[in-house]
Amino acid sequence: MIRGQLTLGTVIAFMTLLTYLYGPTQNMITTRLNLERAKVAAERVLELLDEEPEEDRGVSLSAPAGRVEVRDLSFAYPNGKAALRHVALRVEPGEWVALVGHTGSGKSTLLSLLVWLFPIPEVRIWIDGQDVAQLSLSSLRREVLLVTQDVFLFSGTVLQNIRLARAGGTDEEAMAVAQALGADGFIRGLPDGYKTLVGERGAKLSGGQRQLIALARAVLRRPKVLLLDEATSALDSESEARVLQSLRALLPTTTVILAAHRLSTVRAAGRTVVLKDGRVVQEGRHEELLVAPGEYREVLAEQLVGGKEG
Repeated sequence: MIRGQLTLGTVIAFMTLLTYLYGPTQNMITTRLNLERAKVAAERVLELLDEEPEEDRGVSLSAPAGRVEVRDLSFAYPNGKAALRHVALRVEPGEWVALVGHTGSGKSTLLSLLVWLFPIPEVRIWIDGQDVAQLSLSSLRREVLLVTQDVFLFSGTVLQNIRLARAGGTDEEAMAVAQALGADGFIRGLPDGYKTLVGERGAKLSGGQRQLIALARAVLRRPKVLLLDEATSALDSESEARVLQSLRALLPTTTVILAAHRLSTVRAAGRTVVLKDGRVVQEGRHEELLVAPGEYREVLAEQLVGGKEG
């Protein structure tokens, strides 16, 4: 332009047209990234669609009382890793039992097998004297309920997620359960209270809030056997104590088996079963195990040193 070969208008026009090139170029790059993400998501969806559905065959669990019996149970995952070795356990109706052990000791695997998430080849588990393998899944999972640490909430309202537990449950019953567990306060503090949308998988709530809603859903179900796999881990000690106390009041005849790390949670159970490398190595009341040398004292000592006890 200084030499007179270009006019000022041509330069301005070139610079203006150049800005129009950035958007389409960026869109092309973003489109490629989106296509790669969509490809991965599609592969996961197709993998799920290819899964064979569970067969809901078998007899119905008649007159359940909540007695759980495990005899000489061994289990290994498809990759060959042994998770349980000759586990024996008997829990009477209405009894509270805590499962304690280091990470990978087999606590979650044992609870998963009680609701038949993984089939086992031989008869090793009985609910009220009935072989779990012979029960229909709908019947079994209606009376034996598992609540895990990573709970799943659907993309609906708080009230809808609680009422999913029982088709005939009323709004009043759901609210009463939430209030008893200490969830009513934070729920009413949400923008729309019980009608607040929680987002996909409960993304709009904290971990502790999701766990409280999941526990309210479980109580509304009124199961005969309640399995808690670190289901109160995201709660503070005060909230957890209130939840455990409320569970005893709301489900007085329900058998409760809970996997826990906190000392306060273990104390809530009448009996403690200690697992190590998939085996039962100790069993008894908290006071008895605390004075006896062994795995239980080691687990508690690590928690206290690490500051995990709330």
